[in-house]
Amino acid sequence: MDAELLELVTFLNKNKTKNLEIIGQENASPSMVQEFYTKLCEKAFQTEDQVAQYFFQSDANNRNYKELKRRLKSRLLDTVLFIDVNQEGFTSYQKAYYSSQKELSAASILYYRGMYKAAVPLLLKLEKRAVKNCFMDILVQTAAMLIGYNGLVLQDLKKVDHYSQLLAKANKGLFLEQKALEYNAKLQIFHTQQKPNLRVLNERAKVFFEELNKEKTDFVSYRFLIYYWNIEHIIYFAGWELEKWLDSSNQIIAFLKKEIPAFTAARLHFLKRKVDCCLLLEKYEEGLLAVEEMSNTKGKTVLSDINCNKYRIQLLLCTKNHQEAYKCFVATSKKRSFSKLPMGNQEFWKIIEAYLNYFIEIKQIAPKKKKRFSIGKFLNEVPKYSKEKTAGNIPILIIQILFFIHRQQYGLTVRRLETLNKYRVRYLEEDTNIRSKIFIKMLLQIPKADFKGDRVKVKTKALLQELNETSKVSSKQEVYTELVPYEHLWNLLLQTLP
Repeated sequence: MDAELLELVTFLNKNKTKNLEIIGQENASPSMVQEFYTKLCEKAFQTEDQVAQYFFQSDANNRNYKELKRRLKSRLLDTVLFIDVNQEGFTSYQKAYYSSQKELSAASILYYRGMYKAAVPLLLKLEKRAVKNCFMDILVQTAAMLIGYNGLVLQDLKKVDHYSQLLAKANKGLFLEQKALEYNAKLQIFHTQQKPNLRVLNERAKVFFEELNKEKTDFVSYRFLIYYWNIEHIIYFAGWELEKWLDSSNQIIAFLKKEIPAFTAARLHFLKRKVDCCLLLEKYEEGLLAVEEMSNTKGKTVLSDINCNKYRIQLLLCTKNHQEAYKCFVATSKKRSFSKLPMGNQEFWKIIEAYLNYFIEIKQIAPKKKKRFSIGKFLNEVPKYSKEKTAGNIPILIIQILFFIHRQQYGLTVRRLETLNKYRVRYLEEDTNIRSKIFIKMLLQIPKADFKGDRVKVKTKALLQELNETSKVSSKQEVYTELVPYEHLWNLLLQTLP
């Protein structure tokens, strides 16, 4: 099925658009285009051939079908302009921006057709709203038309000067916004695809940040500020300046709440960053408070709500609240949208589920229903993380070993430990994932101590002390690497040894 068509239908259907809008024909009898739209909303067709067969007893190459599809796409695009933004799911900032875009389209048509009495009042209203909300793109177009009107029609030099100065400021603000967006995009691609070391990422971010700092003015858009702050956070993250990262998060969140309360997406973004800091700094209670603030923030999407619970579970596991973490997982997994999460998100939830199943198996969690956890099935469900060579699969390798030891499958344990040790030597950089390296060394001592608890304690005494003295901050590892504090996992593991 045509991806563009399906996305348009899904968008309009989500916004409760039952009928396709046609000015002057609202009461017309349902057309073939309307029926096509209704059928797509009902998911009646899987392929384009099925659509063509239904309407024209032909296949997707049929000329009449192609014309029907073209007409539907055109009508869908027209209907987008009629969506009522004054409904749930739109923040006040979004309502103001989307309304301004629609009004700007109308004002532009009227202005360039010479309908100044209708266009100018709309442009003046748009100018005030654009200045108030820092809509630089809208302000550029509005100011330009007002220059033309006051110069060519009214010949008012004073107003022309006023709007010319406003246009210059708006153009500068829009330029900075777009440059900040470009730098953010480049840093994101560099970090996720190129897998550089953090030092190089830190250096690049600093260059971009300094360049934006030199050109930054007092009149900048809120979007610019978000991109600007995001680059600053990349500097703190890549430089591993976590206390500065946390302080900056608190300041930004406070500013957004006070100055731009409608900018909820940005607030959720920086609250997420704050929770990352709290996990790494082991400030778990502060992290839980941030999660509650995320949960209570209006305008969050279904996906952000599920991500909120993901952080809640991580923090609950770090504070040994296994049962509460399990309850949260069960409630989240029952949500209709849970199974529709992106593949990477689904895999991370599978890893969380594996650890929760381990706690069930060693009687740290009392489940409603108990079933044996299959390691083989689990590995098939996390192909992306299993292949990750930059510490992403550490929690996967560790949880397998914990299950094997508890089930006294010592042959499998030894073979998996050999794999884990090769992974440690080959892929983990010297100055990163320090706590994970120590914990892996501790696991390697278990077979050498014949899987006897007392002997394991003796052999790992020095390593355990080193682990206790090594903070997550000094360890330099990703938030997801150590889902459960290694000290806690170690104590539970010792209890499973004879």
